[in-house]
Amino acid sequence: MANEILNTGATSLASGNWKTLAGAAGSGIVDDAELFIQNGSQAVTSDISWTALTNGIKSLDITAGFSGTIGGSSGSMAFQTRNSLFSQTTQLPRVRYEASGGAVYYTAENASANDEVHYLQVNGGGNMYVTGTCSVRRLELQAGRVFVSQNVGSTANYRWVFTGGVGTIDVVNSGGTNDIHALTITGGQHLIKRGIQGTTVTAGSRTEGLTVAGGNVTVDAGSRNLAAVTVTGGQLVVLNCGNPDVPTAGITNLLALGGTIDFSRLQRPLTVTLVEDAPSCVIIPSKLLTITTRNAIGRGADGLN
Repeated sequence: MANEILNTGATSLASGNWKTLAGAAGSGIVDDAELFIQNGSQAVTSDISWTALTNGIKSLDITAGFSGTIGGSSGSMAFQTRNSLFSQTTQLPRVRYEASGGAVYYTAENASANDEVHYLQVNGGGNMYVTGTCSVRRLELQAGRVFVSQNVGSTANYRWVFTGGVGTIDVVNSGGTNDIHALTITGGQHLIKRGIQGTTVTAGSRTEGLTVAGGNVTVDAGSRNLAAVTVTGGQLVVLNCGNPDVPTAGITNLLALGGTIDFSRLQRPLTVTLVEDAPSCVIIPSKLLTITTRNAIGRGADGLN
């Protein structure tokens, strides 16, 4: 399909408010659509839910010229992306949010084909609220803010990547079934309020869980566990995780090779399996911390000696 642009100042995502690059009438949010929202500071509140698509759109790019809001008290912009188009080379299908300000409320729930958005990319000055009951295969945060509500989950064999910005992953859903599969963080400031279950990532066939290579990360996950934790840089602050009644849980397979891991503000007993720790890592312990296994590299991490 031809690329289409939302008309300047439109407050509705109805089909009649889209046009092709050549100026012809567009179709808007339909299967396989390639869409752009390029300018404006208005609030878009009408015709934002398109949950009856058969397969999903190809792409929606919201560019820096837009600083308005989509959704909010009127609900969330709703549609899925088309599964058959998934490619990590082309980064399709996707929703790309690069607005200079404002906010977008988005969900892929109640779709005919699948309640999933494949690439959700956030890079700009706006706020992305991921809502409803759906999943995100690849959530990529570079700048701006992302808030992931409690019924939004990840997808096995894929990971989320935060290289900057501010991210909040809300508590696990009431059924306790949507701990994040894998999350890599290299920059920014982030709050994780649910567990990390770990998965074998398809690209490279490697097992990953929580990887921190930079930035400032706070974990306040209640009794949820963290699997396959690797820290090579930045700061990881752990306030809550793990069930004290299951001492073998907590943090499994912690690889501490760099950065700082701060347990000093623990609010409950925590058991950690420390696979390896290196002198280039600083670990700030707590009286509530129990290390069941430790394999030091050389003198090991500062703070444990």
